[in-house]
Amino acid sequence: MKKALFIVFAGLLLSGCVNMPTKTELNNSSWTLTAIGGNTINIAQPPTLIFNADKIYGITPVNNYTAAYTISRDTITISGMATTRKLSFSDELNQLENEFNDALTNAVHIELNGDELVIRGKRDLVFKRTALKKE
Repeated sequence: MKKALFIVFAGLLLSGCVNMPTKTELNNSSWTLTAIGGNTINIAQPPTLIFNADKIYGITPVNNYTAAYTISRDTITISGMATTRKLSFSDELNQLENEFNDALTNAVHIELNGDELVIRGKRDLVFKRTALKKE
């Protein structure tokens, strides 16, 4: 009886576990930001995130960016971020860009739940999967 309860309990715990994505799973995947720090993003061109084997890249409301990344279990490390140096006349877009860049470079954990990717850290970033555009 105890063994059966343990198996049921362990199954319930495991069913609630979050998928820890690998670099292979994320390679050549494209994502669009839907929320940052619990706030829904509602602008015409939200930030994007694209993974390849060794780097991430994408666009923010104002600039393009690229960075190196590593993943180990549920931990993501993003380093060496480089951006273009354009400036917007919109304080709102500049603020969103700064918050996004700060959250991305301070990322700690990564979770994949179907078509939703969550990067947790200083501010949580929530993305939805999008079709990868051929360049």
